[in-house]
Parts: sequence; structure tokens; C-alpha cells
Amino acid sequence: MNKNLKTKIKFLIFIIFIICFPGCSNSNSSQKATTTFTYEKFQRISKEFKATFNPNPHFTMISPDEIIIKTTSFPTNKFDSRKADVNKGSVEFPNRYEIYYKSQTSDLLIKINFIYMPQLPDDNSSSFLSINSINDLDNSNIKDNYKKIDRPTIDEYYIIKDKILIIINYIDDSLNTPTISDQQYKDFIKQELSFYEIFEQCFLKISNQ
Repeated sequence: MNKNLKTKIKFLIFIIFIICFPGCSNSNSSQKATTTFTYEKFQRISKEFKATFNPNPHFTMISPDEIIIKTTSFPTNKFDSRKADVNKGSVEFPNRYEIYYKSQTSDLLIKINFIYMPQLPDDNSSSFLSINSINDLDNSNIKDNYKKIDRPTIDEYYIIKDKILIIINYIDDSLNTPTISDQQYKDFIKQELSFYEIFEQCFLKISNQ
């Protein structure tokens, strides 16, 4: 895949976000009145999203219907006094909920993480922070003698809405070969944008209630 084509693809993604998805580009222009965003609201949004979001016919949820509480113990660190990603010091109040989805037309796996961030201000703000990418075609930040290391194709979206950090992982392990074609990579991007569009519509509707 030549450098010009990769640049065009990245530029196309940027333009699509700016033009088609105003929910991410107008993030800091909200004029809503400031309200306190509580942990209980975080729970409601996470649970309601899982119960109502239906990305069929192109994607299907592969997580169980019931809410699965998962917490992670932290390594010894100097960043946080907590021992795990929980709220109120109890595993009954996880700071993170996760949901898995699967493409019905490819090997694309999608994981959504909702993470409660009480450190953020109560200003009803939102922001599309960044997109992190890993794939066999992008060698711009890898030394020449390591460029043949196989890498899965991964895109990660980082978004903030109120006090929720949203991380969407798009993973396709079938595309970690040097023979990946330009068309395969374009299809990967097309699918992730398709999923994101319906995700954004549903999430904003629920979170703005």
C-alpha cells in the first residue's frame, strides 16, 4: 500500500467525521446547563445502552444479555491509591462496563468500554480525543529491521461524554499478514465507520436523556 493511498484514507476518515458525525466535531460547543453527573447515571447509561443498542443486520452482540461485572486489580503504582477499578471501594460498583460485538460479514471484533471518570468536571462536555491504530501497513514509527513483525489490524477510538471515557476497539486478527491488500484495509475502515455511526446515534440519545 503506497504512502499516498494511506494518506488519502486517513484524510477521508477525518473528513467523514467532521461532515457526517456532528456529535464528535461540535463536542465543546454545548450550551446545556451544568448538572452533576453521578455514578448512578453512568450505570444507567451503560446498562440501557447494552439493552437497547441493536446494530443488526451487519453486527451482532456476542456478550451475554445480563450485565457481567468485571473488575481489574491494579499493579503497585504511584498514580492511584485504589487497588482496583471500582467505585465506592466495592466490586459491586465497577468503574468499567464492556460489551463485545462481531461483524456478520468479516472477522472484525468490536469491544466497547464505558469507563467512569469522576475526575472530570461537571460541564456537560464531550470530545473525540483520538484514534490509535496498529496494522502491518503502517511502519512509519518502526525501525526498518522490525517492520516485518506481524501485527493485528486494530483501531481504537477514544471519546469523552460527560464523565464517561468511551473506548471502542476494532480488531481483525485475520489481517495481520504482509499480503493484506488495499481493498481489505478499506473494507476494515468502512466497517468501523458504519458501526460507529449507529453507535453514536444510540449512545447520544440515551446519554442526553
